[in-house]
Amino acid sequence: MNRYLRKWIFYHLQTQKYIFILMTVQFVIATFILSIFWSASLAINQGLNELLQEQENTYFLINPVYFDENEFNHANFDLLEWGSSEIILNEYSNLPINQNDLQYLQQTFPELSVRLLVEVNLVVLTEYGTTFTIIYDSTLNNVQLTTGFYELIRLENHANIINVRDLHFTLDGNQIRTLDGLVFPIETIHSPLDNQIEYIKLPIEAYYQFHHPKNVHDTRLQVQISADFAGDNFWKISKILQYLHEQHGSYFNYYLSSDFAEFFAQVERASNESDTFTMMSLILLMVVSIGMSASFVILLNRQKKEIAIMLAMGTAKTALYLLSISQPIMISSLGAFIGLAVSSIVLSAGFQIATTVIYLNISALIGVFIFLQFLALLSSLPMILNIKKLMPIEFLRSE
Repeated sequence: MNRYLRKWIFYHLQTQKYIFILMTVQFVIATFILSIFWSASLAINQGLNELLQEQENTYFLINPVYFDENEFNHANFDLLEWGSSEIILNEYSNLPINQNDLQYLQQTFPELSVRLLVEVNLVVLTEYGTTFTIIYDSTLNNVQLTTGFYELIRLENHANIINVRDLHFTLDGNQIRTLDGLVFPIETIHSPLDNQIEYIKLPIEAYYQFHHPKNVHDTRLQVQISADFAGDNFWKISKILQYLHEQHGSYFNYYLSSDFAEFFAQVERASNESDTFTMMSLILLMVVSIGMSASFVILLNRQKKEIAIMLAMGTAKTALYLLSISQPIMISSLGAFIGLAVSSIVLSAGFQIATTVIYLNISALIGVFIFLQFLALLSSLPMILNIKKLMPIEFLRSE
C-alpha cells in the first residue's frame, strides 16, 4: 500500500505538472529575493551598529532655515539702521525652536542631551578688531562672560557698537538684567583664551523676547548621543526632525549638519529598502503558499472517491496525512534549493549597497529554508483537515 501511495503522489505531480511548475517557479523567485535582501538587511544592520559604536558621544547639530528664502534676505538687511532703532519686545514671535519645543524634546527624550544654542555677533568697532559674541545656551542658569565683555557693558559706552539693539541687557551689581525684566546672576568672569575673542553666555530664556530673523542662521539644536545607547537613540534624531517639521514646517526647514549623519542616512535608507523588499518577498511566499494550499484542496476534492476506496481498503489516515504534507514540502524544497543556489552564486562575488558590501550569509539562507518548510506545513493543514473529516463508507454509499 505504501508503494502504491508513492506512485499515487508522483502520478498526481505528473498530471498536474504545469500547476506545480508554476508554484515552484514562484517559490524560486520569492526565495531568491528573500535570501538576497535578508542577507543585505543583516549586513547593513551590522554595519549600522559598527558605525554607531565608532561615533562615541557624538554631537549632531540641527540647523533651521526659512522655508521661503524671501522671508528674510541677509543681503538687503541694514544692520546699522536696525541696530540703532528702538527695541520692540516679542517683535518676531515665530521662532524656529521655542521654549515649548525645547521642553517637549527634553521630556520626550530624557536619555538624549538636547541643547539649544543661539549665537549673535555684536559688531563693535575696536582698534584691535576684537570679536564680541553673545551666546544663548539652554544648559545655563547663570551668566558666564569674559573680562572684556564685562567692561563693555559696565562702561555703557555704546557709541562704537553697530547693532546696539542686540545688547538688550545691563549690568546690575553682580547680575545681568534683561530689558524684559529677567535677572541672571553672574557665575564667572574670566580672561579670554584669545585676546581677540570676547563673549558672554546667557540662559536661553534671555533670548526669546528679542528674537530676530537674522539670527535663524545662527540657531542650532545640539543633540548628543551617548555611546552606551547609540544603537537605540540615533533613530530618535529623525523623530526630533519630524517633530520640528510638524510644528514649524510651514515656515522653516531643518537640516542635520553632520557628515556622519548624512552617511548614516544613506545606509539607513538602504536598510529600509532592503526591509521593504524582504517584506514583499515574504508576502509573495505567503500568497504562493495560500495558492498551493487551495490547489491541493481542489485536487483532493476531485480524488475523494479514490481516497475513500483506499481508506476502505485499510489505508491509515496517518499515511494520507504524510501524503498531504509531502507534496507541499517537495515543491517548496525544490523551489528553495534552486532559489538559494542562484542567490548563493550572486552573493558569492558580493555587491555593494550604500558603501556596505553584501556577501553570502549562511544564517539568512538557513532561516529562509526553514521558513519555507514552515509555510509548506501550514499549507498542508487544510488537506489534513479535509481528510480527517472524510468518512469513506458514507461517501461510497452516496456515490
